[in-house]
Amino acid sequence: MINWVAKRHFNVESLEELVGKDFITPEEYIQLKRGESFLWKVRYCLHLIAERPEERLQFDYQRKIAAMFGYHDGDQRLGVEQFMQHYYQVVRSMRELNDVMLQYLDEVILRKDKAKKTYELNERFQVRDQHIETVGEYVFAKYPSALLEIFCLLGENENIQGIRAATIRQIRQHRKVIDDAFRNEPQNKALFLRLLRCPHNMSTQLQRMTRYGILGRYLPEFGQIIGQTQHDLFHRYPVDAHTLQLIKNMRLLDRPDAAEEFPITSHVYKNLPKPELAFIAGLYHDMGKGRGGDHSVLGAVDAANFCERHGLPPEEAQLISWLVENHLLMSSTSQRSDISDPDVIYKFAKLIGNQLKLDYLFVLTVSDITATNPTLWNSWKAALMRQLYTETRRALQRGLENPANRDGWVRNTKASALEKLLEQDISESKAKEIWGNLDDEFFLRESANDIALYTAAIAARGNDSEPVILIQDTGVEVPIATQIFIHTNGLDNVFPITAATLDQLQLTIQDASLHRDTQGNTFDIFYVLDENDEPFGHKTTMLDRIKNILSKALQEPNASTLKVHRRTPRRLKHFTMRTIASISNDIEKSATILEVITPDRPGLLAQLGRIFVHFKLRLLSAKISTFGERVEDVFYLVDMDYQPLSDPIFCEQLRDTVCRDLDARNKKDVEGETLQKMKLWQ
Repeated sequence: MINWVAKRHFNVESLEELVGKDFITPEEYIQLKRGESFLWKVRYCLHLIAERPEERLQFDYQRKIAAMFGYHDGDQRLGVEQFMQHYYQVVRSMRELNDVMLQYLDEVILRKDKAKKTYELNERFQVRDQHIETVGEYVFAKYPSALLEIFCLLGENENIQGIRAATIRQIRQHRKVIDDAFRNEPQNKALFLRLLRCPHNMSTQLQRMTRYGILGRYLPEFGQIIGQTQHDLFHRYPVDAHTLQLIKNMRLLDRPDAAEEFPITSHVYKNLPKPELAFIAGLYHDMGKGRGGDHSVLGAVDAANFCERHGLPPEEAQLISWLVENHLLMSSTSQRSDISDPDVIYKFAKLIGNQLKLDYLFVLTVSDITATNPTLWNSWKAALMRQLYTETRRALQRGLENPANRDGWVRNTKASALEKLLEQDISESKAKEIWGNLDDEFFLRESANDIALYTAAIAARGNDSEPVILIQDTGVEVPIATQIFIHTNGLDNVFPITAATLDQLQLTIQDASLHRDTQGNTFDIFYVLDENDEPFGHKTTMLDRIKNILSKALQEPNASTLKVHRRTPRRLKHFTMRTIASISNDIEKSATILEVITPDRPGLLAQLGRIFVHFKLRLLSAKISTFGERVEDVFYLVDMDYQPLSDPIFCEQLRDTVCRDLDARNKKDVEGETLQKMKLWQ
């Protein structure tokens, strides 16, 4: 862009002819040529590897190019991550030059003869044609603090659109004065806190500060994460870009349209006593990445140092540090724990401690998730977050000394369900006969309305052996997922059959609550979304098709029913991390917890279900979480006598089998793709 525009407007053969003639400085020319040379090398390597004019730097190419550039995996970071950080830093420097030179062309050539409206802001800055500029070349040399002040003025004056090219050049020239002495200057600390309280486009000013090399110098710990990437499909952006997007998302919560999409989050944000505390926590939440160790703990230390350096009161410093250290707590609890269980809510509320922390953490968590990868935010995850926030708020209002009574909760749910069933002429004795000796978890997790609906459908079936399948959308005000209830008599492998069938139908299980009485009758509830991550309960034809296919699969189970023939998407195949499985016992739930972290593959849940059947295990519930290319699933298991697994040798065999079988399938995927490529080459 710089080359084309310069040659067109100055009628020269090369950019070098313009060096030292006010358009480009010698230092800028050297920077431009170095960046251009690097990008040309990357492009040449890309063409070599792809064996065609490929211009997309896709994940599988990134690894190979990193190796060609000599990057190797280290103890803390992958070689490809080191290479991509270099790549993003070069691109950022190119964009910075583009800003200067294209704006210069606009000011000097395109607007040369146009009237210029100028007014003074203070003794250091003025505004010309809605762009801020210094009153002279001496400003940053004489007043180094002006390097921060200029961004404060931009954030305090909504009508200023940007910075003039000559002033950007001056910023680039003088930014090296930002050192420890500059950072320790009280005036500069006050200016940075003033920036975080700016009413207009504050996140835009932070982006400008990053682009012009100011933020990374004022906060050296932030400078270390500029361009830093994580080589996965979950973290879409480099760490610095994600961090600034998080703060932007927070600021957008003040807008009317945000109140429609994020009603509770928006309301909570607007009532935060000091939003700038959330911005500081957002700045530091991922600051510890790339250094080894727990980035949350490392970031909390950095945040505490920032607060001390900037003179924040101890209570505010403690809140910010706590938010950074616990910024993953709310998302992990909502997606990996049974938040319908009062005990889970009580424990979470104890960890939070008070309403103020809950409000700040809720706003930080929602902004973090949506800034990580917006395509992974769906109605189901939003509903889980809202439910966790609402239930925790109730627990805090009730008082931590007064936890909810599980037995009372179960009694109330049963009583409400029986009332609704009596209205349909289903007696209490009939209902209790259908429920048998179902565990309390069924009545804790499911609503009285749903339990009455399930019970009435089972009663209407009579002695027929055909499974009862009910499909409906679930959600309070709007649908958040489609709920599939399945009741069978004495069938052991309902989970793997259902998982395989739904996978073939390209439906994704978000959650599963599985219950069985001592007669072997199953009361299984699956929460699913379609291929667009949307509920589909309004599609009548689709529901009939799903119900018929599921019913047939459950009545005629065979080996082919459990096989998933859907191919693994290309973007997932080159992620070949080894499966991690861990086993522990939950004393309160009297169940064994199996946690599985593995690459996402079609048919994964069906394969795990077959393993559970092979080991003669009962699956009580499952929490399914997908993070880009990998899944982190949690399963609650018991033996055939409904007891947790106590034999350590048996547990180790289960763990080894899960890891071995899943890794074998992942390896087969990769080898299959390699074989297919060889055939194409031949």
